[in-house]
Amino acid sequence: MNIGRRIAERRKALHLTQNELAERVGVSFQAVSSWERETYAPDIDKLTSIAEALDTSVAFLLEEQTVEMGAWKLKERMFSEKNMYTFVRSAAVAKNLNQTMLALPLMKRYHAGQIRKGREHIPYIIHPLMMACHCLALGLSEDEILATVLLHDVCEDCNVTPDELPVAEPIKRSLGKLTFEVLAGETKEQAKARYFAAIPGDRVATIVKVIDRCNNISTMAVSFSRKKIAEYIDETEQYVMPLLVVMKNMYPECYNAAFLLKYQMLGILESLKSMLVKE
Repeated sequence: MNIGRRIAERRKALHLTQNELAERVGVSFQAVSSWERETYAPDIDKLTSIAEALDTSVAFLLEEQTVEMGAWKLKERMFSEKNMYTFVRSAAVAKNLNQTMLALPLMKRYHAGQIRKGREHIPYIIHPLMMACHCLALGLSEDEILATVLLHDVCEDCNVTPDELPVAEPIKRSLGKLTFEVLAGETKEQAKARYFAAIPGDRVATIVKVIDRCNNISTMAVSFSRKKIAEYIDETEQYVMPLLVVMKNMYPECYNAAFLLKYQMLGILESLKSMLVKE
């Protein structure tokens, strides 16, 4: 279900008119109407107010459906790609983020038909869209960051080089840093060490890689084997956690975002390590 339909259904369940909801949120009647018709998605700074006015949560406005599994309800997806796409597009329009507006349809076209690894067969674009929403929630709303987030896996997964993409040169450079490849004569471990060593000199690539790994470890328990989880934990601690230090020290304007990312990542890693040790 899309965010507009969720707002409309929740509003009607509370017997509110569009005018009454608009007054509670502090927007115009036309804004509420455009949300429910899905012409535009609400600005990120309005989501909390909308949720409060509708006596619900932000997660409810964005989330996907769940499926029953015994006594638990398992989410088929954490959030809806349609809702997230509309949300990111609306943020890009509101903030005049031209590169992000360019990257959105490119991402959609290049990743068309691709699914994430695992049994759930989730469309691949869930991953970059979730990362873009994460960035917006953390206040990392710069055009270059969001465009790079949206395209960060295109070169590696879709047989295209950064220079072939019609985006700004700084974004191409960051995408080049984020594209992993094993060169002739290298082992995979040597390639990995070289890859991660090159990222810290690029501010956008550093931020995007940390967000990327945060998103991946947040969902790996669902689709990874126990062995793969253990390997991913080791790799994250060896290569990605140091990028958080770089993010805080070299780019102090990102300190708050880095703190929140570190809190989330450490919480996930320690929980998974505890689970693996007990098993």
